[in-house]
Amino acid sequence: MSGAARTLFALPTPISGMARRFLSFRHVSSEAWSGILFVVVVSITAHLFFSWMGFNPTDDGFSLAYARRLLEGQTPHADFITLRPVLSPLMHMPEVMLGGDYAIWIGRLSVWIQLACIAWWWVAIPSILMRQKLPVLARVGIGVIAFCISAHSFPIMPWHTIDGLFLVSLGTLLCVRSSPKKRWLGYFILALAYLTKQSFLLVAPLVIFLMNDFRSFRCWAAILLPAFLYGALLMATGALADSYAQLAAHTNAYEIGVLSYTSNRSVLHAVIVGAVAGWLVVGYSQHPIRWRQAVAKTGALIMAAVPFYEMASALSTGSTPELAFILWGFAAGICGYLVMADQDDAHRQIIIGFCFALIASWSASISLGYATPILGAAGLIAAIAILAYRFCAGAWRVSFNVIIAVCALFTVQQFFIAREQYIYRQPSVQYLTKELGEVFPGGKGIRTDEKTYALLGDLQGAIHREKGMGKIYAILPDLAGYWVKAPETNPLPIDWALSTELPNELLTNKVIDSLNAKRGSIVVLIQKVRADTIALGGALLGDSGYSPPVTYVKKNFTRTGDTRFFEIYE
Repeated sequence: MSGAARTLFALPTPISGMARRFLSFRHVSSEAWSGILFVVVVSITAHLFFSWMGFNPTDDGFSLAYARRLLEGQTPHADFITLRPVLSPLMHMPEVMLGGDYAIWIGRLSVWIQLACIAWWWVAIPSILMRQKLPVLARVGIGVIAFCISAHSFPIMPWHTIDGLFLVSLGTLLCVRSSPKKRWLGYFILALAYLTKQSFLLVAPLVIFLMNDFRSFRCWAAILLPAFLYGALLMATGALADSYAQLAAHTNAYEIGVLSYTSNRSVLHAVIVGAVAGWLVVGYSQHPIRWRQAVAKTGALIMAAVPFYEMASALSTGSTPELAFILWGFAAGICGYLVMADQDDAHRQIIIGFCFALIASWSASISLGYATPILGAAGLIAAIAILAYRFCAGAWRVSFNVIIAVCALFTVQQFFIAREQYIYRQPSVQYLTKELGEVFPGGKGIRTDEKTYALLGDLQGAIHREKGMGKIYAILPDLAGYWVKAPETNPLPIDWALSTELPNELLTNKVIDSLNAKRGSIVVLIQKVRADTIALGGALLGDSGYSPPVTYVKKNFTRTGDTRFFEIYE
């Protein structure tokens, strides 16, 4: 096995003389293989059980549609509007290029692989920092819990937040495993995350201070290099002005990233509970009185059981995203206690491990559509579990292993319930009876409900008729995923023309100008119902602010026909 594979998947003890004597190459290699086996088994199992379930024609395929634009040679920000840098679509170009009729299904496999890697790597990161080697049962159990809870019922589709977390997790792992002179690669990968989504911009600078590498010119250069390369690309393609207008379009990061935490009483309560838990577990563990040591060990077992049980229980009720704020606050409380307590080097390493997990999950939560730290919960779960294991000595660790195993089994059971009942904007699994690939390009291997199938079948009929009349066509406002493998290229500079993706007049006018430039040769198909509600009732689209280009077309273009689900304008 290569050194790179051992780096990514092994979970060795900290690099020290004792560790080198304890660990043989064979032992490290077996741990690396266990990591690879974990990722392969978990991701493929999840893919085969769940990836066929459901499709809603809104943002599913959004990233893949932009990947197609890159494959066609379009210039980001100039030829098409994107409010985020384009590293995420770039990462998913292989699925579009090689996926064929199964492009969306294969794209979902790539996401399962990412989530499995994220879970495994976050078991590694606090293990290394806390100098705590875990037995295989505990390691796999924590990994399974972290995977299931962070994936929960989130729609499995290529997505910039997951891509960013993948890079943050890998970069952080490389930083904690490498010597100071070799950490530049970890910082470079950490910095790449901000090219998937701007909310990850602060991760690398925060990590460099926590790792005490802020005096290293090489590490700072590695952090700045992705921005320099992206800026050079924009200057070379003449897209610099357009990129500024798009990347700076949203200005509500403070409300989402700060106020959503500070104004949430549940977070405050969880911080207090976490601080008390840290005091009981960490503070009492070194006390000379035996009953206090017993309290510490009992508290560690409770720390390993109660948060994970509550998070797993929330899977089957669909409340995991909201409960993730409590998990975040609990971890922050533990970290806060350690910061205020008397610190030695071991405590500082624990603090760093918790800080990494808190930063990663917080950065992922800065989102317009999914403002919750749940996607980054793997790091929080691993940090809490490994801290609990650290303070369970002797026979108490047997109890810990049993608790983790039981929690893992319970979490898997709840995960299956969640994935079957809370399918993204779709009814539960028994109603998914229609083959998506029959009415949607690139959709083979996926099943959807009858109403969504009818909408997409109606779309195919309308497109066939307009193509027969020699017209090009645009679709507003949803159905971003249609353009992943559509026979034609989207004539508009945006695939998902919602107000959230067109937050100002400048960007809206760019779409409107494109429509006007093609007037006379283009047909605009406008949905009568919102695609996000079609499977569960079908709310009328109306003339609201849901999509500014829709309002413009209805007022300024001529309505020339109708189908069951679409109005036709020329």
